Amino acid sequence: MSLNPANAICPTTYITNFNGCVQNAFYIPSTGNVVSSVDQVCLPKQLVSQAAHYDCLCTTSKLISSCYSQYCATDKGAAQAYASQASYCTSAAAFPLPSTTTTVAAVVVPTTVAAGSASSASATVLSLPPKSGSIPVAATGFVGIAICLLAVFAF
Repeated sequence: MSLNPANAICPTTYITNFNGCVQNAFYIPSTGNVVSSVDQVCLPKQLVSQAAHYDCLCTTSKLISSCYSQYCATDKGAAQAYASQASYCTSAAAFPLPSTTTTVAAVVVPTTVAAGSASSASATVLSLPPKSGSIPVAATGFVGIAICLLAVFAF
């Protein structure tokens, strides 16, 4: 790999920072190698899914665009980096990664829990409404464990 992986012409005071920035973007942690293009960084993601591949292309091209905007904004390669980012991120938006977030409704029910016979400390216990068809929380023994933990931490 060349000293200047993008062959950019940056101000002398910024070229070292630019090169480091681009090399960081092109670094593949699983192999320890530095590659020379966004496509090479994201090649393994093609085997995962189209969405993962486009997400990688978008993310990596944003890193490269950031390198240009911070250190070599006037270089002719900057315009190409911004155009690639726009293209890759448009594709990534068309093929989003599956969402992994879960929303859980919770109701806080204040409950006084005695911390010990000589103490009058209390705590609030979080009570979740049971899912339809599930066993109530009190029947699982979880509340007893929570009360014990709260009693311990109340001191």
